[in-house]
Amino acid sequence: MRAVVLEKIDGDYQLVLKDIAIPLPLKGEVLVRIQCVGVNRQDLVDSLSLLIKKYDVGSVIGQEICGTISDVGEDCSHGFQLGDQVIAHIPCGAYAEFVVVDERLLLKAPFGTLPMAPLAAVPFAYMAAYHAAFQIGRIQYGDLVLVHAAGGSVGLALIHLLRDRGIAVIATVRSEEKKLLCQQCGANFVFNLTETNGKYAKAIIEKFQQGVNIILDPVGSTYLAENILSLERGGKIIYFGTMSGGDIRDTLFLQKLIESEITVSSANLRLQSIQYQSKVIDILIKEFEIISKLRNKVYHIPVYQTLSLEDFVLAHDIIRRNENIGKVVLMVTSTSNAVDELQKELICLQKKEYKHYRK
Repeated sequence: MRAVVLEKIDGDYQLVLKDIAIPLPLKGEVLVRIQCVGVNRQDLVDSLSLLIKKYDVGSVIGQEICGTISDVGEDCSHGFQLGDQVIAHIPCGAYAEFVVVDERLLLKAPFGTLPMAPLAAVPFAYMAAYHAAFQIGRIQYGDLVLVHAAGGSVGLALIHLLRDRGIAVIATVRSEEKKLLCQQCGANFVFNLTETNGKYAKAIIEKFQQGVNIILDPVGSTYLAENILSLERGGKIIYFGTMSGGDIRDTLFLQKLIESEITVSSANLRLQSIQYQSKVIDILIKEFEIISKLRNKVYHIPVYQTLSLEDFVLAHDIIRRNENIGKVVLMVTSTSNAVDELQKELICLQKKEYKHYRK
């Protein structure tokens, strides 16, 4: 099968699209034939990490997929069957034609009523949003919440989930298109920071007669000063990214936190166990009714552009330039060679002659 992997070519390390063996599922796992891949900013971080470390040769990047189950391993108990169409947030391996996934990470997709590409934007965005807002932030009804970079997929998911619980949301973006999108998703107020020279604290307090209780921020250092000015006493900042960098230049930063009893926390879904992520999926299904809301387009993250798997570098450039409004999605078409290889491996497995290639 084709996959984007780290390779050493003429002494130089590069991410390249090449043929590798198709994995087969172990106990409790399924094999998914990937049709769409959601491109995330974390993919750029992972790519850079691989290129710096240089020892993970053969690693496949990517964490968000939409596809069809092609094989089911032993002892699977969640009811998934061959041909089921699923979405998932996975640790790695998405930039490929096939991937093995722990069945606890799968969510049956509402295909038929929705195109495939928007579904590739769902799993990471909503799981990360829930984790940051409700598990780390402990946000509850009555809180006033500020969401930065709200025009991204996680930002839009945060607006959906918070407004679903009747929680007031202030959003910041950097274009009129993203401002309109956040308003359509239900944000109570949206700042276009290109019109305010990056300032928002004074306007928030003037408009709402108070500071915010919680800030959800994937941007990082450039918003730090305004964040502190925007918070009520005892407020919280939850960081789930460092798009502008993670350095702190303010020598009085800690003093300011102490003076206002501000709490700073971080959220990283990828560090959580499979058991925890499975629990988040259950909560999204049962408490937020995510399947029906996706089907009825109550929850919706727009697709900015679809590209082929071969164009993964272009997809990363779009994310790096922050030009996308919504999600960039890679479309994956399995080659006939990949399908033939899978069939041969399954036959070998049935004959107990297949030796699993994974370590």
